Amino acid sequence: MKKHLISYALSGIFLLFFLTGCSQAAKPDGSDAADASDTAVSVSVLNAKRGELSKTVRYSGKISPNDTVIVTSKLGGKVLSVNYDVGDRVSKGALLFTLDDTDLINAVSAARAQYDLALANLNRTTGGAVELQLETLKHQAEQARRGVETAQKHLNRQRELFDAGAISQIELETAENNYNTANEQYSLAKTNYELNLTKIQAENKSAAEAQLAQAKVALDTAETQLANTKVYSQIGGTISSRDVSSGGIISPGMPAFTIIDDSSVYIEFFVTDDTVSKIKPGTLVQIEVPAAGISGVSGNITSISPSANPQTQLYTIKASIKNTDGKLKLGMFATVGITVETINNAICIPVDAVRTDGEKNYVFVVKDGAARQVFVETGASNDNEIIIASGISENDAVIVKGQDFVADGTLVSIVGNGGN
Repeated sequence: MKKHLISYALSGIFLLFFLTGCSQAAKPDGSDAADASDTAVSVSVLNAKRGELSKTVRYSGKISPNDTVIVTSKLGGKVLSVNYDVGDRVSKGALLFTLDDTDLINAVSAARAQYDLALANLNRTTGGAVELQLETLKHQAEQARRGVETAQKHLNRQRELFDAGAISQIELETAENNYNTANEQYSLAKTNYELNLTKIQAENKSAAEAQLAQAKVALDTAETQLANTKVYSQIGGTISSRDVSSGGIISPGMPAFTIIDDSSVYIEFFVTDDTVSKIKPGTLVQIEVPAAGISGVSGNITSISPSANPQTQLYTIKASIKNTDGKLKLGMFATVGITVETINNAICIPVDAVRTDGEKNYVFVVKDGAARQVFVETGASNDNEIIIASGISENDAVIVKGQDFVADGTLVSIVGNGGN
């Protein structure tokens, strides 16, 4: 195509010279030649400069949310109210919907009554009433001990009198029986006091504590069930779906809302092994999202898969980008540009300035008012610039506009600067 354009240009120049010659020949004054500026081709040039060239590779991917949460209900029941709809933004902890809690309020009241009863029972095993009971038993045991002492003294006197012949055998046996009875009463009172003081009271307290613990579990369960009638958002974000309605019935575990955290989003794409070796988490990337009118926005790589996909031999990469204005929508296509190489102090010119003749590359430079074809060796390039390894020197005036309309030796007129 370029060869055809050059041919067309040369034909045009030849025709121009022919017409000019004809008009000159027809001039009555016999002028020898036209002004050279009438035949010069207008071009724009760019002085070759040394600079930096960054080689960028680009990959395509889709936008995905930073986090997605499916909100479910732990309880089943009738939906009392729904506070948000699709597209609404919610903060973490926002009340999404509530269930009818009438039965659960009653259940909590009943469980609390059982708890209070168990607590009172425990207090009876450790409070003032128990202490009064123990004091009474202790007093009874003390009275029984004194009764034994009294019976012992009486028995001793009766034995002295019996030995002196002052009383009968029956009277002595009566005193002995009274002593034995008093001793048995004391032993019983002492045992009763000690059992209540240690084993019985401990068993009663243990049983009361167990009853209180069971009542506490039942109360906590009822209160948790009541709290579960209110369902909150676990994250801040945007509601992408709603599957509950006021007055409807919901089952335990049934999805009610889907919430996406799109304050920042990520783009998943796939790279080859020669690219993955040149990046790491934190590497800056340039992101373009045409559908959102976004270009040249910086993001950074957040994750790199440690191994290639066995089928594609590509590595999965994720790059994140802020979405504070909410323009980026999930599923949009994005282009991620990764700078994989930077070359410094190289002569760089626009890519479009380079032309190809077979396997040879060339450019046109302006020298002495004419275009001169110069064959060059090229190096690395990006979308806009290419490195010239040899063929031209710094500050050479390279034609960057109009090069398709000149040939080697074509007279040119510089009418614009290509960027200097």
